[in-house]
Amino acid sequence: MSDLQIRFLKGVCGLPLADIRREFNQRGHSHHQQESSKLIPSITGVHIYHIQEEQLFLTSTDVIKVNRVFASLPNDNIVTRRHRFIEEQPYRSTGWIVNENVQHCMICKLQFSFLFSFKHHCRACGNLVCHQCSDSMMIIEEIRESGKLRVCRMCDFGQVMSARIPLTY
Repeated sequence: MSDLQIRFLKGVCGLPLADIRREFNQRGHSHHQQESSKLIPSITGVHIYHIQEEQLFLTSTDVIKVNRVFASLPNDNIVTRRHRFIEEQPYRSTGWIVNENVQHCMICKLQFSFLFSFKHHCRACGNLVCHQCSDSMMIIEEIRESGKLRVCRMCDFGQVMSARIPLTY
């Protein structure tokens, strides 16, 4: 994943899901490589290639539906077999959660607000977390060339445990 994909996902995930789905459905799977997305026209060639619905458990009985968006670059080769995506670039399998339905941090469950608790996307897993749960900066092995990126506490712990290179704790 390149910096372009990160900027694209950051912009797209803040938009209404209806707009994201509309562009995805209009474009279909044709991927006109030279066209800009109508959602983020300043970023050329990055496109949504998949939207996945998931369930987020806030408590054992409180469940909401969220959507994860996956983006690809023009040079990404997408091969579909039995509705599964096989990626040549390992980081393409990381989708970002759309902001729309998520009102609480996906780790500590703190409620987001305009003044005190902002939403942040973990660059490693794509989940939405609060500032306190995303206070680490690390190199993500699959996109090492992007340098230190914001990651959540869960991914920070996972990367440390899997012998990846932590830059801050």
